[in-house]
Amino acid sequence: MAGCGGGDELSDDLRTSKMYAEFEVVADTEYGYSEVFSRLRERNQSGKYIRLGEQDTFWAERDGERKELLPAALIFSYSSNYSESFGGAAENTVYSISLNRENHADAANSMATLPAPFEIDFPSDGSTFQRSGDITFIWTPGQPDWTMEIRTIIYCDNGVRGETIFEFDDADGMGVLSPEEHSPPAVFEYDGDCSFNAIFSRINEGSIDVNFAGGYFNAIQRRGIYITATGG
Repeated sequence: MAGCGGGDELSDDLRTSKMYAEFEVVADTEYGYSEVFSRLRERNQSGKYIRLGEQDTFWAERDGERKELLPAALIFSYSSNYSESFGGAAENTVYSISLNRENHADAANSMATLPAPFEIDFPSDGSTFQRSGDITFIWTPGQPDWTMEIRTIIYCDNGVRGETIFEFDDADGMGVLSPEEHSPPAVFEYDGDCSFNAIFSRINEGSIDVNFAGGYFNAIQRRGIYITATGG
């Protein structure tokens, strides 16, 4: 989640029904912790970001452990992003996020459940592939109502950079990207090797409190690999 303090709206005079919620809990099974993120926009997903006033607070809870979500400090202001970490990344762990307000309606019933962790079976971390061909991703299959999102980031020594995001049916356990999908056109004009990062996110959609104008709460298991994209 990205956002900056400049130009953000303050929550003080905004009704909860005018707020669009963007919530995530991201689990890292390798290191055994989960990070909860929250952000608000005005009215819809393209609205201005909202910073909480002194009378409003975000809280996250898991298995009876409750923590306040704190803003990310910037150099001259505070971000509209709020976060906190919890130990553990187990499947079926239920997280809730509540917005507590003194002068407006609370929104205390946003919930999401972590999906199962997974393994990346192919390609292996540190391997290579020829970027002029397709790249196949294989992972531990999940449930039909989960989504596997794969974000690819490619860097080349000549300064070319590209980024793509694709979604696949998690239950299939496999996804294929063509050269046109996994790399920008400028990459194919370069003969050298490029660094290729693939970030896998297994997403289970949760629910948002009815007092919000709308939004989402995604519970995510995330893993990544670094491979080399060779020329030719």
